[in-house]
Amino acid sequence: MTVPSLASGAVRRAASVVSAIAVAAVLALGTAASAQAAPVLGATASRPAENRPAADPTPSPTPTPLSGTVDATLAPVGEGVVASGDPLNAWVSVQNGTADTLAKANVTLQLGSAPITTRSALSSWLKTTTAASGFASVAKGTINPVASGATGQSLLIVSADNKALKSRKPGVYPLQAVAATSAGNLVSTSVMIVPDAAQQSTDVGVIVPITAPGIQTGLLTPEQLTALTAPTGDLTARVNAVDGTDAILAIDPAIVASIRVLGSSAPTSARDWLRHLMSLPNTRFALQFGDADTAAQITANGSLLEPTSLQAYLNADNFQTPQEQRPTPPPGATTSASPSPTATPGGVQLPDLHALLDIGPARANVFWPFSGTASGTTVKTLGALGDTATPAETIVSSAQTGSVDATVPAEARTNGRGMLVFDSSISEQLTVAAQDGTEATQGAPLTAATAQLQLAGASAAGASLLTVIDRTQTLTESGLRAAILAVTKAPSVRAAVLSDYDSSTAASRAIKATVKDGRRVTAVTALELGEQQLIRFATILTDPTVLTGTERAQIMQLIGGGWIGVDAWQNALRDHAAATQTTLKSVGILPLNTVNIAGTGATLRFWVRNDLPWPVHVNLTAATDDPRFEVPAKTAVTGTASSNTRVELPMHAKVTNGQTTLTLQLRSPTGVAIGEAQTVQVSMHADWEMAGIVILGIIVVVLLVAGAGRMVFSRRRAKKQEAEEIAAAQAAIDAQDAADQDAPASDTDVEKPAEMKDDA
Repeated sequence: MTVPSLASGAVRRAASVVSAIAVAAVLALGTAASAQAAPVLGATASRPAENRPAADPTPSPTPTPLSGTVDATLAPVGEGVVASGDPLNAWVSVQNGTADTLAKANVTLQLGSAPITTRSALSSWLKTTTAASGFASVAKGTINPVASGATGQSLLIVSADNKALKSRKPGVYPLQAVAATSAGNLVSTSVMIVPDAAQQSTDVGVIVPITAPGIQTGLLTPEQLTALTAPTGDLTARVNAVDGTDAILAIDPAIVASIRVLGSSAPTSARDWLRHLMSLPNTRFALQFGDADTAAQITANGSLLEPTSLQAYLNADNFQTPQEQRPTPPPGATTSASPSPTATPGGVQLPDLHALLDIGPARANVFWPFSGTASGTTVKTLGALGDTATPAETIVSSAQTGSVDATVPAEARTNGRGMLVFDSSISEQLTVAAQDGTEATQGAPLTAATAQLQLAGASAAGASLLTVIDRTQTLTESGLRAAILAVTKAPSVRAAVLSDYDSSTAASRAIKATVKDGRRVTAVTALELGEQQLIRFATILTDPTVLTGTERAQIMQLIGGGWIGVDAWQNALRDHAAATQTTLKSVGILPLNTVNIAGTGATLRFWVRNDLPWPVHVNLTAATDDPRFEVPAKTAVTGTASSNTRVELPMHAKVTNGQTTLTLQLRSPTGVAIGEAQTVQVSMHADWEMAGIVILGIIVVVLLVAGAGRMVFSRRRAKKQEAEEIAAAQAAIDAQDAADQDAPASDTDVEKPAEMKDDA
């Protein structure tokens, strides 16, 4: 619904008056202090750079080098919109990029009398750097001395009663500021917009990317999430900026997946951020995982990559409690929510891939290639991914249609496929403003965008228009919100949502890519070749997705929008390629030494190395270069995780003596070679075995003979010792008998027993 011009004018008058009063108070305080002690009002109010997570650690930021020039910027307040009865307020800033201090400067604001009627004339005017003649001077001010590397500002206020201001009818009028500095006269151009209440309203949407910086890992780490979702984090700034607006959200599903895979262990700030995002009523669509480069993928292989599995990132211990509640989709909305989660052996419910990537009620089959990269082939290929219920729409820049300043309807077709064409000139100005968190300077691009939008609406003939805040990692919350509102609250504009666009019956329009970066296509090709190697290698795992799923996620992150314009991208690609080779070499046979075997058969022992954190299943294949030597052709091996596993291989020879080269190779259950083949020289000596037997027999005989001789000797010695002992005992007895016979008879007559008497 169109906002009545009277209400719009009242709002803008109130905003202008409040702004003017606040600024006047600041200036009054600043005038009392010296120029050196006064705060620099034009300093960028963005969050500290150290809080922005990057792909790799970076050193502390260094001071911005001096440009060597002095520049002026004219930034009207309120996007330059001045309704009947409103004042005109404008900031004039001077940026001193020289090593010298600029002296106090006098500033004059001048307003043209003839309106600008075409977008090309507007673009030319905004690029003008020399003062135009015939302009009415409407305000004057001063800028205090500006130190080297600093910025000075002055707010110029034009009363609503100003004769030149009051005489301007609806239209876009040229505005210029002339600053007389010690470096010379500086000219900055802008415009003043007098809205036309009779102008037909135009449906205009603005797309805002919810993306993260480029990373090498498949998902954001808890530490990165903590920084991004902190009160001053980039993701927090984006969600806060779009809250309460009609912005169309383009969401990278890898961000929400990074939070969901952590379950209850996710940082509190990240869970709060996710709940905030899911509760927003804004229409939305999903970017590719990691905001991957769609045009480069199609150029490289004619299709798009998709995440395959994120199960390797899940820990059942983090899913013992219920997860965040998702809002109920509004009637008619679609959602990427998936089938019910899968259960682990312990009974814990783990979210599946669809649930991890769910961004809420979203429109399917919307694709946003990087600005200027899509070709007709790109649109045709992406268009084939749609269906009857939800035809595919590819978002492209109007600059690709041939004219930068021409107004192009958002809904168009090429090669029979649907497109959503965004206005490149307006979007460029909005993106610049979204990166600037300071009102004193962001007014310049916002006014330019609003003026372009005003002229585009007048020539759109009722067609819908589309704008975008392009991909960048330096958005500020205040700048982004101001850029969104500059579109959705502009005069004669009705904020459009995603469901308002339908290109099924739109006119055909030819497009061509305006940005061609062969490096990205080359990168996609190289990454996919490495992935194919890993897919074959991963067949040694019980669940190959623990390796292939993370690899696919990393690839899509490496070709994501977060790496646009980042110098470290090539280093990240090299690091990933090196990591891939390390993984491919993580399983193999330990180096072998020459083996000597005495005999015609033996059991050989080898070791299989596994550096992976999971058990592997491989087959050890063996082959000799001499058919007279026999070994098992294949031996199944289960390698323990992160350890070496011993393998025994029996070998037999059909010859008494010989030498052979044994070639060993690990292969996956599907026959893929794993690691490098190893060779070992094996020598067999059967005569060594016979010689050993003979020698052993001799030793045994010698031992037996020696034992028998020792036994005979021992027995002889025992008999001799026994005889000697008997002889000695007999001699003792004989000596005792002799002694008894020589003894005299006793005087005492001893009576003998009767039997002895008889014998006597």
